[in-house]
Amino acid sequence: MTEQGWGEFEVHIQVFFHATNEKHLDLAHMLRLYADASVTQAPPPPVVDPNDPQEPSPPPVVSERYEEVLFQDPSEELRGRLTTAGDATKGWKNNKHAKWYKTFDPDAQVESLKKIYENITAEISNASKKRVQLEEALKKMRSEMAQQQQ
Repeated sequence: MTEQGWGEFEVHIQVFFHATNEKHLDLAHMLRLYADASVTQAPPPPVVDPNDPQEPSPPPVVSERYEEVLFQDPSEELRGRLTTAGDATKGWKNNKHAKWYKTFDPDAQVESLKKIYENITAEISNASKKRVQLEEALKKMRSEMAQQQQ
C-alpha cells in the first residue's frame, strides 16, 4: 500500500428528511485521512480486538465537528420522531470502534479550557513585560544616540 496526496478534502453531505415537508440540509465536512499532529502528541498503541485477534488495529482518525440543526415549526410527525428515543442497539457505544471513542465530559472540557486560558493569559503578560523592557531599551538607545550626535 502506498500513500499519495494530501489526505484531506471537503465532503459535501445532503441530509433529507423522509415523509416531511422539511427542506434538506446541505453540510460540508473536512474529511481527514491522517491524524492531526497538533491534537495527538503520540499515537496510542495498537489494540488487539479480542473478537478478531489476528492483527493489532491502529486507532482510527477522528475528525469531529459539532453541528446544530434548528427546525422552524416542524410537523407533528417530525417532532415526534425527533423527540422519541431510537433503537439503542444502533448507538455508537455498540459500534465495533467504540473502544476508540470517549464519552464527552463537560467538566473536563471546562477545566481544559481554563488551563488553556491561564496559559494564554500568562503568555500575554510575559509578552507585555518583554515589550515594555524593549521599549525602555530602545528609548535609552535613542537617548544615547542623541547625546552622541551633540
